[in-house]
Amino acid sequence: MAQTKSITDLRGALRTSHPDTSRVKILYALSDAYNRQSKSDSSVFFANEGIKLSEKLKFYKQTGHIYRMKGIALGRKGEYENALSAYQTALQMLEKTNDLPGAAQCYGNLCLLYKRLGDSKKSTEFTKKGIELGLKGLAISEAIQENSIINMISNNLGIAYRDLKDYANARKYYLKAIASEKDSLKLGNPLSNLAQLYIDADKDYDKAIQIYQRAEKVNIANKNYPLLEHTYRNMGMAYSLKDDHEKAIAYGEKSVKLAETVKDPHRLFNAHSELYRSYRRKGDWENALKNVNRYRSIKDSLDEITKSREIVTLQADFEKQKAEAIATIEAEKQRRISEIQIEAEIEKTRQIKQIESDAAVEKARLVTEINTRYETEKKEQKISELNLLNAVQNKQMQQLLGGIVILALFIGVLFWLYGIIKKRNRDLALKNEKINQQSQQLEVLMRELHHRVKNNLGIVSGLLFLQIKFLQDEKAIKAVKEGQQRIDAMGLIHQKLYQTENIEKVNIQEFVADLVDNLIRIYGFDKKSLALDFDIDDTDLNVDIAIPLGLIINELLTNSFKYAYLDIANPELRVHLKTDKNIVLEVADNGKGLDIKQWKEKKGSYGRQLINTLSNQIGADLTVENRHGTLFKLTIPKENN
Repeated sequence: MAQTKSITDLRGALRTSHPDTSRVKILYALSDAYNRQSKSDSSVFFANEGIKLSEKLKFYKQTGHIYRMKGIALGRKGEYENALSAYQTALQMLEKTNDLPGAAQCYGNLCLLYKRLGDSKKSTEFTKKGIELGLKGLAISEAIQENSIINMISNNLGIAYRDLKDYANARKYYLKAIASEKDSLKLGNPLSNLAQLYIDADKDYDKAIQIYQRAEKVNIANKNYPLLEHTYRNMGMAYSLKDDHEKAIAYGEKSVKLAETVKDPHRLFNAHSELYRSYRRKGDWENALKNVNRYRSIKDSLDEITKSREIVTLQADFEKQKAEAIATIEAEKQRRISEIQIEAEIEKTRQIKQIESDAAVEKARLVTEINTRYETEKKEQKISELNLLNAVQNKQMQQLLGGIVILALFIGVLFWLYGIIKKRNRDLALKNEKINQQSQQLEVLMRELHHRVKNNLGIVSGLLFLQIKFLQDEKAIKAVKEGQQRIDAMGLIHQKLYQTENIEKVNIQEFVADLVDNLIRIYGFDKKSLALDFDIDDTDLNVDIAIPLGLIINELLTNSFKYAYLDIANPELRVHLKTDKNIVLEVADNGKGLDIKQWKEKKGSYGRQLINTLSNQIGADLTVENRHGTLFKLTIPKENN
């Protein structure tokens, strides 16, 4: 309450302040106050406003502190690379203005950030880099004798050494943090971390629980809920290792609730992970599986920024490789054509010379033979015959020479065509391989696209949730909540698309089950107070049908929950969907019924107009009747899906 009142006062002071250095300090104080409440988005917003004004006023000393506060908020959101950039800018400004306490704090914050970055990247090199920076900050804080900063940095160093399993140094710095701090309300963090060493290094679970109980009292008194979450999580671990499963699960559930309250995805990931292990040790596999799915979903969100950058890098590398491959293929093609042409020309010249040489030898032999016969026989008739024979043979030789030349050319052309065909086949094989790679990469990109659409819809839903808190008009609040539910329904479709092998179809049974469960929870019902008749065919529907159908179901169920059960002691709800011949959806309640005449009027609520518009879009026939309540029946012809 004290923190809330402080924020209210600061926001009031902000409205009346002038754009000077005093306004910068108010913006910094607001960012710090929201950070202490773990409201990271609000902290980042006011930090950005403070940075813009302080840089405009050249108020660089305060700018460095605001950048550091922004880094803390971004780190809690899991945006580690953006947080690193903010810390680096802060450090430059703080060192430039010779602000030693601020610089020491910044080094201590960087120590913890690099440790978390090492966790996400699964690399100890980041953690070692964090230790190096933390030691630098500790040396500065000891030189200026700032005990609270010594406590903070020593505790962060202990965490980093613990992750490296260097338990001796971890214990050394935890004890240093405890000894340096005179304010007992600031000892919750190092006490919790020291207790964890008794679990990891000493296996002394009773001693660990004893220290955790001391840390619990400090954190509750200080209202430090992030540290209290850490304490509960590790108390659950200690009880679990002692095989006291009931206490382990009780503390694990407490840590999950606190992590959700402080909205720290890193803490929520660790809380679900530890609670999963407690359920697993107990043998409660159903609850263990629920927590596994939850922390995997959180891990997807933590990795989203990294994945987005990897996709952009992959696309750039792919385009570069494609251009280089095309250029290489074209160059190789021209080189090979030139080689074939040169080889063919050389072979042609060689064969012509060989034929001419053979012909000359043969001709000389024939002439010698004719002359010999002429000299021997000395008969004119014989000479004439020999001359005639010589002429005939010369003609045959010319024909033979021409045939050989043609044959050589034909063989050369065949070799040339063979080279071209072989080259083209090789090029086609390479292109087919690249096309297959592109297809796989596009499928990954489409899956990532659905994932990002789902996350973006989640952000829009979150923004609408935040907006509701600032609205006073009940109609406006109602309209925004209904819009938020519709966005959540569309987000659920895209979540199903990226979680399945087929990115074009949605399992309608799983989707409608999740949608019904969400709406039951939102409107305050449970499966004990509501008789639910749920019968949905286990089949996949095309996304073009699934999205409108999901929004229609959302509107029909919302209508039942809002109006049908106002005076009903035992509410009943029936949701059936069959896909035998046509797709037939039935949604029925046991409420007081619907004014059919009013429903059929052209002018009506936005929900009714949306249902009719979506029904027309997918070519569906919608009927409404009162049958012990209201029954909506939607029929989609088989040829439309």
